[in-house]
Amino acid sequence: MSAQDRPAEIFTPTSLTNRIDSLFRERFPKVYVEGEISGRFRQGSGHLYFYLNDAKSKIKAIIWSSNRGRAASIAEDGLNVLACGHLTTYYARSEYQLIVDSMEPRGEGALRLAFEKLKARLLAEGLFNAARKRKLPFWPRRVALLTSPKGAAVEDFLKTAFKRFPQAAITIYPVKVQGEGAAAEMAAAVEDVNSWGGFDLIVLTRGGGSLEDLWAYNEEILVRAVANSRILTFAAVGHATDLSLAELAADGSAITPTAAAERIFPDKARILEDLTLLRKRLEKSAGAKLNEKAAEIRELKHRLLNFQHRLKQESLQIDGLVERLVSLISLALLRSKGELEKLKEKLNYLSPGTKIARQKEELENLVATLAHIKLKLLAPFFQELNHAVDRLQLISPLVILTRGYSLATLPDGRVLRSSASVKMGDTFLLTLSEGKIRARVDSILAAAAGKKA
Repeated sequence: MSAQDRPAEIFTPTSLTNRIDSLFRERFPKVYVEGEISGRFRQGSGHLYFYLNDAKSKIKAIIWSSNRGRAASIAEDGLNVLACGHLTTYYARSEYQLIVDSMEPRGEGALRLAFEKLKARLLAEGLFNAARKRKLPFWPRRVALLTSPKGAAVEDFLKTAFKRFPQAAITIYPVKVQGEGAAAEMAAAVEDVNSWGGFDLIVLTRGGGSLEDLWAYNEEILVRAVANSRILTFAAVGHATDLSLAELAADGSAITPTAAAERIFPDKARILEDLTLLRKRLEKSAGAKLNEKAAEIRELKHRLLNFQHRLKQESLQIDGLVERLVSLISLALLRSKGELEKLKEKLNYLSPGTKIARQKEELENLVATLAHIKLKLLAPFFQELNHAVDRLQLISPLVILTRGYSLATLPDGRVLRSSASVKMGDTFLLTLSEGKIRARVDSILAAAAGKKA
């Protein structure tokens, strides 16, 4: 290429992508794209990726995690939508993509289809399981009411609550209940109440409306906030027969704000009536029981008097028996004492003490005589034994060892008498006059010739 044919500007892949991105932002600051969603995928960062398809083409689309509104809640595979956003490029692969800011279902029943798809997905995760729902408090001390401060819903709820329980402690948390951003605002309110603490119940409520009007209560961000709340939750949305997803995830629900207040707060007047009725029934029952117990006490008192009379008579009889018993015992003791004295005298007469002393003396004499005879008879044997010991000492191997000799024995204890009894590497034990030595055979000399084998 000659210098005159060289273009005025040469791009790198990055600089060309930058130029295209600038043109996108300049020419397409806001575009609307209608298509069917496919390939929905949420990254760990929270960003939502999917494709918008028609019969021939598809465009990659992204909803950033910061955009937690209605668009993300209706992004379900197979749903036909109208997406609004701006075009940008992905530098790494030079791809263009649509950054979605908002999105609406298109076609007959599309919003209902989005509802059913999101419901099925969250149901599969277990967010609506009955086992997750906790029992509502019978007497909630503090209630956080998340609703619009204007309108019939808040009036109906408060009117019913204070009528049933005038001491109800209700804190109104004003939130947006409809339109873009309403779900995110209510989800943030749920998180705020949880962080504050001190509340027994969080109530989300609003009046009736169409499915689109009530859609904020079907958005995933609010449903998850309700399901994950540490504080118990209650939802009453509209007058529809179908429950919203937030109501399915809550610990309790009602079809209207009035019904919600009736379920949450006990009817104080009814409770007082019940207590009055119970008190009367208790008083009547207690009176009958007291009369019954009084009759039993009178009967017991009468029986006690009879028992005391009998006890007195039997006590007199016992005293007489005791006197007779004492007399008989005294007489028996005197007789036993006389017999004992006689037995003592007889025992002294027959006492073996003298006989034992005499026999002991005779035994000592016999022992002395036996010792004398023993010495006389055994003296020759002891003399001969001493001579034998002296002879053994002379021929004892231990005495021989003191002269510089040693005794060789095999590991099994046999005395080593011949070089033929061992082979190279065998061990044997040398016993000296003082100590022992374990040795190993490293050479064998023939007995006759005296040569190495």
